[in-house]
Amino acid sequence: MRRCRDVSLLVSRARDERLGLRDRIAMRLHVLMCKHCANFARQLGVLSRLAKTFTGGPSV
Repeated sequence: MRRCRDVSLLVSRARDERLGLRDRIAMRLHVLMCKHCANFARQLGVLSRLAKTFTGGPSV
């Protein structure tokens, strides 16, 4: 299992680019088991949607 620090970077990268299969699987498995990383991923999604709404960009 990857460390939370590594997974948080993957979660952030996944917002901007398509991750490889191995990284996507590792990230999803970790987020399923770690409430802290799941919370980080959820908060990052909320912040991203709010920023796009505020700037008038397309919503994801």
